[in-house]
Amino acid sequence: MLWMKRVVVGDGERGLKYKNRRFEKVLMPGVYWLNAFGSSEVRLFDLAKDEYDGKDVDVLIESLAERDFRARRYRYERGWPRRA
Repeated sequence: MLWMKRVVVGDGERGLKYKNRRFEKVLMPGVYWLNAFGSSEVRLFDLAKDEYDGKDVDVLIESLAERDFRARRYRYERGWPRRA
């Protein structure tokens, strides 16, 4: 693919995707294709390290907490886990 950039996130890594220098989402292990001329950027981090040393720790934590809340609410609204 001529206009696409391939990003590979390994088993012991997580990728943080940024668009226009703003955090967008966490990439799990796998292969991702990004527009080579777009404003997206992926930073890879090793899970073996104890701490994340990025500048945007607060934004990342807030985003992950919001995603977790939405997932729990979605499951609750659909009755999962099933109640007896």
